[in-house]
Formats: sequence, structure tokens, C-alpha cells
Amino acid sequence: MSYVLLESFQIDDGELDGMSPQECFCLGYELANVSAKSETDPEEFTMPIHSENEARITEALDRRGRSRIITWSPNDLSEGWVRLTVLKRV
Repeated sequence: MSYVLLESFQIDDGELDGMSPQECFCLGYELANVSAKSETDPEEFTMPIHSENEARITEALDRRGRSRIITWSPNDLSEGWVRLTVLKRV
């Protein structure tokens, strides 16, 4: 059995330094979830994502040819979340 990398997590330059294993797992799960949904769901969808994942998710969506809109949540004072809208596949 062999394993292959499905999605780069872009952690070669210490991007996750200082984060707990639980936080790293959460970011990885979130990236996998958005990547899978963007491949299988041609419709528009919206979900909150961690701001730390914005660049990773943006690149994953670019590789899949999906357009998106990312906005900061006006009610989130922590600035830890953004609202991701993946637009309908055309």
C-alpha cells in the first residue's frame, strides 16, 4: 500500500508553530471538508472557516477552479473566523 499527498497543507515554514495538535487537526479537517465539498457540490455554499486557513483554502479552491468570496464576520471580535462563500460552478 502506498500513500500520496492529496492536498498541501503548506506548513513548511512554521505556519502552525505555537498551535496545539487539536488546532492543527481542526484546520486540516476544515481544509479537507471544503476541498471535498467544492469537488462534489456544483452549487453555491457558505460556511465559516478559521482565518488561519484562508490562504490554504483559497489555493485549494483555485486548484479546483472554484470562485469564492471571503468576508470577515462583523460580529466576531476575535477575528478568528471568516465567512466563505464558494460560488456556483459554471
